[in-house]
Amino acid sequence: METILVVVKTQRGGVHYFPDADKMDLSHGEYLAHPHHHVFHIEVGIEVVHGNRAIECHALETYIHQWLEASHERIGNDRGDMPSQCDLDFKTSSCEQLAEHIITGLHHKYATDAMSVMVLEDGVRGGRVYWVKDKEDSGGTTVD
Repeated sequence: METILVVVKTQRGGVHYFPDADKMDLSHGEYLAHPHHHVFHIEVGIEVVHGNRAIECHALETYIHQWLEASHERIGNDRGDMPSQCDLDFKTSSCEQLAEHIITGLHHKYATDAMSVMVLEDGVRGGRVYWVKDKEDSGGTTVD
């Protein structure tokens, strides 16, 4: 059986922090307890029923940015005319939590049986969440 995914990769500047970082054995991570900046690399894959633009990639990318804008405070200075060029305050959210948040937003717009979201700090470290519709009910499951 063939599975077709629409995939979008995008980036968003933002600030977050890990308030309990000082409770962990982090020889180099003291800065994590304080707000710090990253370029968050986001990759979204959504299962579709056919391969002819069932979900248009540009529209999906726009929706991801709109969802993040609507749910997080803009901070810092705009670096251009596009709202997506302003940083967002992700507060204490981890990359995994941001991925879960994006999946929640995607459920508001797209009906699908499966999706995945990966969020990486500066493109090198982070988390991925898979969501697969539970065939026995209308809910879903997430797997880290």
